[in-house]
Amino acid sequence: MRRITKVETGLLTLALLAALLVGCGDDKKQAPPPAKPDQPKATPAPATPSTPAPATMPAQPTTTQTPSNPTTPVQNPPPIVVPNPLPSARAGQWVRWRSLGADKTRRTWKVVSVSPDRQFIDIEETLSEENGHAIGEPREFRQSTAGPRYPTAEAPKISRDVVSTVKGEFDCVLVTRQGKDLNGKAFVNRTWYSSRVPVTGLVKTEAVGEDQSPSGEILEDFGER
Repeated sequence: MRRITKVETGLLTLALLAALLVGCGDDKKQAPPPAKPDQPKATPAPATPSTPAPATMPAQPTTTQTPSNPTTPVQNPPPIVVPNPLPSARAGQWVRWRSLGADKTRRTWKVVSVSPDRQFIDIEETLSEENGHAIGEPREFRQSTAGPRYPTAEAPKISRDVVSTVKGEFDCVLVTRQGKDLNGKAFVNRTWYSSRVPVTGLVKTEAVGEDQSPSGEILEDFGER
């Protein structure tokens, strides 16, 4: 048997190596493609929750609340009326007043007659001293029963007051007027009236003028003859 030389051995080795390389190349061509990695599954979008319909509440009974302290409408007080007994004056009625000055003069009004339509009364006025002696002669005049009238420019302030006299206390309507006289001097006149006093209803008068001493009269007595 012939011996294989070293040269042949080397050639065989090279041939084997080449065959191995070719086989490896064929393996690469025939090998199936590597499997694709698993793709992540698409996560479905969450369902949008539908807006729930508003709950229907049962109807509540309607109640009317009454305030614990109801507000009472403010009402204006009725106007104060100045007493005027002149329309009901009778013949023979009289009233006497005393002066508030130092002289203490008395003045008396006596009803002499009343007109048929009661629009006027005739009055006799007498002045006397404190001791009763007459001062001068009596005078007579006619008085309208319409009562006191005040010029618009001297609109009076009307209020209530109580006056004490020798005949007792009288609940009065106080009429206050103030202004200026013909000489430009300031004055304040106050007059108290009561329906209990006959003829004029006059209880007290008071006059205060600029640069003048206060003056006036107050009821002393009244009656009927």
